Amino acid sequence: RDLLASGGVVAIKLAQMIAEDPRVPAHYRDLLGSLRDDNDPMSIAEWWLRVPTSIRSKISELGPCLGTGSVKQVHIARLGRAEEQPTGPIAGSALPLQPPSFHNMDKGPEEYAVAVLRRNVEDEALASLDALGASDELAPVAQRLARLVFGEFNLFGEGEALGEFASTSIGRHPRFSVVKVKHHSPRCLVEERARGKTVAKVLRGATTRHLIRRQTRHRLLDDAKEAEKHRKVTATEKATATAPGKDGGGQSTPGQDQVSRAVPRRGTTGRPVPKRYPGEGNLDFAAMDDEEMDVNAALDLLVEYHKVILQAFLDDGLIHSDIHLGNAVLEKTQMAAPPPEVPTKGRRRDAAPALPSRTVEREGKQYRYRFKLFDVGQFERVAPADTKAILWTLCWISTPERQTLLRSIAIKHLAAVSILSCFHFSQDNLSVAMMQEELEQRISDAFDDAIKPFSDGTHPDKKTAFILFLRNAEEKGVSLPKSFFAIAKMIDGIVSQQESYGIEPVFDNTIETFLKRSMTWGETIVLGQTAAKMQWAKTFTTTNSSNSSSSSSGSGTGGTTAGGSGEGAAPGGVGISK
Repeated sequence: RDLLASGGVVAIKLAQMIAEDPRVPAHYRDLLGSLRDDNDPMSIAEWWLRVPTSIRSKISELGPCLGTGSVKQVHIARLGRAEEQPTGPIAGSALPLQPPSFHNMDKGPEEYAVAVLRRNVEDEALASLDALGASDELAPVAQRLARLVFGEFNLFGEGEALGEFASTSIGRHPRFSVVKVKHHSPRCLVEERARGKTVAKVLRGATTRHLIRRQTRHRLLDDAKEAEKHRKVTATEKATATAPGKDGGGQSTPGQDQVSRAVPRRGTTGRPVPKRYPGEGNLDFAAMDDEEMDVNAALDLLVEYHKVILQAFLDDGLIHSDIHLGNAVLEKTQMAAPPPEVPTKGRRRDAAPALPSRTVEREGKQYRYRFKLFDVGQFERVAPADTKAILWTLCWISTPERQTLLRSIAIKHLAAVSILSCFHFSQDNLSVAMMQEELEQRISDAFDDAIKPFSDGTHPDKKTAFILFLRNAEEKGVSLPKSFFAIAKMIDGIVSQQESYGIEPVFDNTIETFLKRSMTWGETIVLGQTAAKMQWAKTFTTTNSSNSSSSSSGSGTGGTTAGGSGEGAAPGGVGISK
């Protein structure tokens, strides 16, 4: 940790990325994750010097340091009137303006988080990136790191992103909100203070016992819903059986029999449906302590957060790639009365869903939980064609069967949004059709290399295969949209959080539903033809294997059935086998 912390902003970014990998032991994830907001801080005098003069003149009280990240250092401050500010310099120093009085500032209606760039961050980044660029293998990585790191140096752009993100479907969701920006300039950002622990710190207390109890609780809830559904279906069947049918009797029709047979008699987990749901009293939060209640509320909100992020990508082409849980706090507010229901009539179709904030009732008190985002990072919007190409690629790479079934459709979508960035041959005599064919071939080769087994015989998982595909495509001269790398980062964040906390996966089902809904007739026909060929090949292989066995057993007795007797029997038997 100390080695990475002393390596500058690029090394600290590397440590933060390692800390998000669920394959890293939890102790090291916590240790390296602390570099997100617990680096060596600047002195208060040096921090004060880096605050713009116009902002200094409005600060009446200064609070403690909220955190020191890889790029900026943040303090709490209270803004007041200009005439209330001190104007004399600090004795024995060159500071033009003395910092205001220092307070604990735990409460206050006008508290803001004031962030300034750390000292020497540009020099640190340039030195590290130049060293990485000297290596042929790491030069492409250095280029992407440069876009990531230098993008965070512009605090004006970060303030603009916060304001724009607040107007998206994620920022307008009732369970998530974005802090308001008071001032943003290239080296200073003043925003509303988000109160509470970061979601990462809350979930740091999520022990194995907490996660197992939550999973058990949700499994019991699913069983209860299935049992209630079964009781309703049973009651409907009884009412239908006693009611006279169209023929005047009490017998059910054949269609009703088919529906009745389709209704499962057991829950989704395969266990018999109980008459009374066991453990029903353990589903509320009354038996939990405050820590476990906060952890469960944070995990429930995290599942909803993933769903909303994916839906924003599908509907609006919004890629929210920086979803680290250290960029949001868990707001917990005790409510005096139940929240009012959100009216559904008169709402716009693209408005946020009519859902209340996450509320928990315990000991007669109601608490409201929300995620408050104070750093949304770098997000971008993509065109619908790019969105479909990304989704078809992700679905194509997900299973071995789909790698054959969806190949032609995914390649067509990828070729429509990609270009050839370099050639190994002269392009003067190439037609458009030949260039398109060459592009599709290179995409296909990049994909085949991505799904190859490793040296130990294991196959890459779909997340690793997608990253390898992006790398291979770049090496083969295929220029994919930049959004592909942003979506790779978003997917990595979502999957890592799901694996780390054992929460419900939402990615595959959401993508499949969207693609089924948006498929064209041509894609449906191609999909059906490919599936039929795969089924025919499977059937032919099975039949051929059985024929080979029969032919082999027949040749042992002379093969007279295949091609007569004597020496002519053996060639005939072999021909049938082939």
